[in-house]
Amino acid sequence: MELLPLQLTSWEKWLELHPDTLVLSNDTPYQEWYTNISLGSSSLGPEFVASIVYWDTRLTHNRLVLGVTVDQAFRAYPLDRVAASGGVVNDILADRPVVVVVDDQSVFSIAFSREINGQVLNFERTGADSLQLVDKETGSIWNLEGLAIDGPLEGESLSFVTSFITEWYGWSAYHPETEIYAIANP
Repeated sequence: MELLPLQLTSWEKWLELHPDTLVLSNDTPYQEWYTNISLGSSSLGPEFVASIVYWDTRLTHNRLVLGVTVDQAFRAYPLDRVAASGGVVNDILADRPVVVVVDDQSVFSIAFSREINGQVLNFERTGADSLQLVDKETGSIWNLEGLAIDGPLEGESLSFVTSFITEWYGWSAYHPETEIYAIANP
């Protein structure tokens, strides 16, 4: 089954990318079925903790990470570490160039391949408050869906790399051999 990108973001950021979005009203007889989901919970029940076969204490259990998979290689990118390094990490995983993007304001994070048409690109944000990226090689501008929206590569798309936001305990339980991203020059 093909995995598709999941974008966890704020409503405001979603509307920037998709201004014609329609929303199903929550004003229904089933409103009590809808709950607020909170990522990064501070505690887990004892029965749940006992059910986890592999418990990795390299990070706190509720630390939010972007779990990335490339060719059976696994790396966890703590969202706060990536945000501290400017919100963009150009990295290599399983000999493949990847870019990880984090917006700590809206809990958005995703990974893409940095290779397009045989060229490896290096990315940075277009500005401190912007979620758009620019590649250093061509100066093309990219949105958070991996689409070049301006510049020489306009219309090209980056390939999604299997990635999703999760709490550390869940990622490490399923991927005990995972690496943890560390800032090269803190």
